Amino acid sequence: MEKEIVVVGDRNQVLLFRAIGADTLSPKKENVRKVFLKAIDEYKIIYIFSSFAKLVENEIKENAQREYPIITILPENAQDKYPQTILENQVESVFGSGQIFKEKK
Repeated sequence: MEKEIVVVGDRNQVLLFRAIGADTLSPKKENVRKVFLKAIDEYKIIYIFSSFAKLVENEIKENAQREYPIITILPENAQDKYPQTILENQVESVFGSGQIFKEKK
């Protein structure tokens, strides 16, 4: 792992990240898995937009316990709850409870 940060998403989603100097990948949907597996070997931090993350959900789960790469799923809009759901599931599997996400009444 020589490289630091990569962002995986469609061309429009990754423009800002490219502008600040991060590496970006915009694969076609049918190539996401291949590109993501290569990124796992090459980068320390992977940001991936949720529509792409859904296509490689199994690979994300398989690599969740590794120290590197750190994989963060980015929401695509305010209504996108997929990244939050994945985070809650990971916290619940580690701590045995998802209570920290429950709203207090």
